Amino acid sequence: MLCEVSVTIAGARLAKSYDPVVTMGLLKTAGFIAGCAVYFGVWDEVAWAQVSPRAWISIVYLGAGASVFGYSVWYWLLRTAPVQKLALSLFLQPIAGTAAGVFIAGETIGPNTLLGAALIFAGLAWQEVRRPPRQPIGGGPV
Repeated sequence: MLCEVSVTIAGARLAKSYDPVVTMGLLKTAGFIAGCAVYFGVWDEVAWAQVSPRAWISIVYLGAGASVFGYSVWYWLLRTAPVQKLALSLFLQPIAGTAAGVFIAGETIGPNTLLGAALIFAGLAWQEVRRPPRQPIGGGPV
């Protein structure tokens, strides 16, 4: 959670000054350096020859597709959309991930998953239809 918050805050600041792809490149480079430092010494224990082609394709997809493309779009939207509205899209990620699991990996959906999806959609709908707070008479804060 700390890493996600750090990346979100740093990314929002960088996105105001740099192109989204540059922002993503800076953040991914910093993450790679931090990851290498954290896992230093573990690399020798990995049996690289046993890593399957499917695993390598998955790693490339997660790095290029999900991370670079997804976050580049995210930071571009941060420059153009109100952050309050954009943050609501985070609630759709579990639903998109579940759909990908069902259609790509053949996973099954149980009642708890359906309940979770219903709660997410209900929360998003509530956010969209609720009325804005009323201003006091006189137009300013009391």
